[in-house]
This record gives sequence, structure tokens and C-alpha cells, in this order.
Amino acid sequence: MSYGVSHEAVQKLKNGQDMLINLSRDVLEEADRVFDRLIVINLTAPKDVLLSRLEKRGREPIKDIKARLEHQVAPLPKSLQIYEVPNDHHISETLSEIENILFKESQNYERNFA
Repeated sequence: MSYGVSHEAVQKLKNGQDMLINLSRDVLEEADRVFDRLIVINLTAPKDVLLSRLEKRGREPIKDIKARLEHQVAPLPKSLQIYEVPNDHHISETLSEIENILFKESQNYERNFA
């Protein structure tokens, strides 16, 4: 499972095209230096919701799931523009909130740079 952003996508981003990209926390500061207008949409859910979702997937034993959920996640760098989006309700609500964030960001950009 090689994760990464293709050279083609990087070029499109550098040419001003907007994209949603799933990135590791470890590369967010570097991405912020490389790309203009980087925003972070951090999806969150309570541990009990995550536990239920991971159990339903059936990919790993419950003890591994619980250990995974107890793992401390590094905080996001404070230098980034971060939107916290709760992902513990219906997917349509989560998507609507993300769309609202993207629309707001688009409007801010047009107002400031048009």
C-alpha cells in the first residue's frame, strides 16, 4: 500500500487547481510549504464510534482494534489552517459540512485575490 501524491497531481496543484488529498499528519507542514492555500480538514469521531466501525470491517481482531484506538495521535501543527469536522453522524452530514468549508474557502480566496 504505497501512499503518495502523484507527480501529475502535484503539478496540477502547483498550477492552481484545487484538490482534496488524503495526507499523513507527518507531511502536513511540508505540504503547507509546497502548496498555496493548504487547508486541513480533520475528521474526528469518538472512540466508541471508531470501535464499532472497525469491528464491522472485520479486518483485524478486537484486541488489535482496541490497541490501535489507544495509540496516542500526534497533535496537528498549530501553524496550519485546520477545520475539525465530526464524523460521527450520517455521511451526508459530514459531506455537507466539508462542502460548506470548501465553499467558504473558495469565497474567501476570490474576495482576497480577485
